[in-house]
Amino acid sequence: MDIALFIPILRQILQALGGLLVGYGYFDETGWTAASGLIINLVTTGWWLYDRWQINRANRAVKEVAKDAVGPAVVKQVVNEATGTTS
Repeated sequence: MDIALFIPILRQILQALGGLLVGYGYFDETGWTAASGLIINLVTTGWWLYDRWQINRANRAVKEVAKDAVGPAVVKQVVNEATGTTS
């Protein structure tokens, strides 16, 4: 599932849950709005971190395959040209 699809679903669930909690007096409207915003932000940040971890893991695997295929010197040269570094 993509984050663009997941966040609106989560927001609707939190609105329904918030309506119940506010109705029963556990939260006021302002408190639940802040809590649901925090939950949405934490989920989004966690999703981003997990996605970056997957991308970085895949990039490391590709780099290892490239080193084995063409040699470390060629990989270093390509990385330096792509990043603009001279290390």
